[in-house]
Amino acid sequence: MRSRPPPISGRPSLPPLVIEDVDLAPERTAKPRSFGRWKRAGGGFVLTDSRGASNDDKLGDGSFFRAFPAAAGENVARSYRRLSGGGNTALGVDVTIAVQSRYDFKADGRYGRGGSVGAINSGASTGVGTAIGRRRAPEGSQYRLDRHSLTLTGADGRSRRLLFAYSSQKELPEVDRDMIFVGDSVFRSND
Repeated sequence: MRSRPPPISGRPSLPPLVIEDVDLAPERTAKPRSFGRWKRAGGGFVLTDSRGASNDDKLGDGSFFRAFPAAAGENVARSYRRLSGGGNTALGVDVTIAVQSRYDFKADGRYGRGGSVGAINSGASTGVGTAIGRRRAPEGSQYRLDRHSLTLTGADGRSRRLLFAYSSQKELPEVDRDMIFVGDSVFRSND
């Protein structure tokens, strides 16, 4: 009979899911390498990590832009989608994977969430091709926005809070409701 593995001790706790829950002093003490310094430089910023490596970023260029909060109690009437995936077909091998996730927010405070995944192996290296697909079971009930917090309450009454933010656009940043951040994922509106 095999014995059970010992419990994991000293395992770092998961980070808070919403900005309003972050207490920076204990986080900085627990994870000093996750922190750095920043300074304004002309029209941009210089970010220096804990090892002293710096990079210059201009607000609105590439992946460095302002994230806007939702208004407390704001309701959204849009659908947002995220498509991600990977594979190794670019390297001459034969596997491709695609994952689609969606949120459908209604003006009355209801939401729906779903998605699907698919994978294809062309069989180029084995002579046998395969394909699979699966739809995620839909979920939904009520949602509530409050600044950088999205609270999703399921039909069973259980709630979970996630980071939420709107993206920005233009030189002087303005809110862009066509792109949102939920948790650690980016979603685009089809509307």
